[in-house]
Amino acid sequence: MQLDDEGKNSRPLSQRLHDWTYVDVAMYHLGVVLGVLPSDAKAPSEADHFMDNKHIFWSRNGLNDFLMDGLRGLVKAGVLEEQEGSLTFRFARRIPDDHSGGR
Repeated sequence: MQLDDEGKNSRPLSQRLHDWTYVDVAMYHLGVVLGVLPSDAKAPSEADHFMDNKHIFWSRNGLNDFLMDGLRGLVKAGVLEEQEGSLTFRFARRIPDDHSGGR
């Protein structure tokens, strides 16, 4: 799933990452769901809000590291899948019942 202004900021991560999504957009969606991105009050659309914050996803900084670690942690837990070699993520088709993430 890509950027979409329908139901802005109200969709859960499972809907936002339903399809394979590039890492920068996946980090954006995780940041929105967690409420850790700067306000979108001035952005007329979700795409504009993403562009206003793209520097977070395209440079090394604490928030970038946190969001990337969050995506990888969700992969380890079995909640997300990462497509090998492409830095794309999607919500897992089946979340493990025991939430052990394969440990």
